[in-house]
Amino acid sequence: KPQQKPEEPIELLNADLSELRMEKENVILNLNGNVHLRHGQADLYSDRAVWYRSAGLLVFIGNVRIEDPDQSIKAERVTYYQRTRKIVADENVELESKKEKAIVLGGHGEYDRNKKYLIFTQSPSLIYNPQVKDGSLTVKADTLEYFVEQKKGTAIRDVHILKGDMEATCGKAELFGKEERIVLTQNPSAKKTDSELSGEEIEILYRENKVYQIKVSGEAKASHREQVDSLSQKYNESYLAGKALYFFLGDDEKLKLVKVLNNATSLYYPSAKDTLSQIKNEASGDSLELYFDGSKLKRIVIIGGAIGSYYSPAETRDSLHSIDTVNYSAEKIDYLTDQNLIDLEDNCNVRYRQISLKAEKVTYQTEKEYLKAEGIYKEEEGKQKLTQLPV
Repeated sequence: KPQQKPEEPIELLNADLSELRMEKENVILNLNGNVHLRHGQADLYSDRAVWYRSAGLLVFIGNVRIEDPDQSIKAERVTYYQRTRKIVADENVELESKKEKAIVLGGHGEYDRNKKYLIFTQSPSLIYNPQVKDGSLTVKADTLEYFVEQKKGTAIRDVHILKGDMEATCGKAELFGKEERIVLTQNPSAKKTDSELSGEEIEILYRENKVYQIKVSGEAKASHREQVDSLSQKYNESYLAGKALYFFLGDDEKLKLVKVLNNATSLYYPSAKDTLSQIKNEASGDSLELYFDGSKLKRIVIIGGAIGSYYSPAETRDSLHSIDTVNYSAEKIDYLTDQNLIDLEDNCNVRYRQISLKAEKVTYQTEKEYLKAEGIYKEEEGKQKLTQLPV
């Protein structure tokens, strides 16, 4: 039989006052004032302690602090198990991971020094990079568990993730520290500045303390609202849906690009000049891309079986609420929102009231209600020939 490793002894290094009490099944040592014990590479400090020596159990009370090469733990009360090296802490518990640059806070926490596993309850919070101003990422939940060496953990029930102006919520979040990503499931949703998103799963990717991409999958939906200017109360609004959404952020963590894949749809409302002149543009296709500048939507590109409808108030005497509709389709639709310009390319079709038009390329200026249709030049028998002319 292999020899068992001898149990590591606990050393008493200091106590202002000690009292030894012998009982039938235990030897109890009461320690008071500047208590300091050592177990292997861990130093244990407190105001008071009760050491059940026969049972290998210690209870630390008041300003408890435990230091080892990997972790630092603070609490008001700690129970320490000598044989399993397990720590059970209560009241204002704080665990600092020295290698990961992260801290965990909560009302109750347990840490296994052998397995390097922790579980926290009672309003726990995990804070990555707390020393970085405006760069920390915080995970809150009913329960937090984490394997320190694998840098992998789980947040369960009523999960909130905070990073700058972003807040995400869900029922469960899986934390992958080595890969620098967080996967949210169970009704996940997220808000960032004027954007909101939801789906069956949300994945947050970050590097160097910055979120650079957010993936939404499974009945993915998103909305974006931007103020036209600082003086007005007018807003441009856009709504997106698809099987998957990808949000790409710049170094300033502001939205730069959104990609919508599979059954992609877009609904865009430019700010109305008055309450009766609501305008909207609907579009759908195989994929959809939205480009932003300073978090303001500048361009919408729909690719593959793209169709759309532009709705605007009709100038009629009969009704103030009459709507004009322009229906259009093409293989590619490029909508420049700040220029009120819709470009159609490849197999274009436009229909307005009783008028229909086909061409290879169409440009529609929505504000001026100006439309231009044209063909394209293709090489035939060594010569450039204008084809697919408007019909």
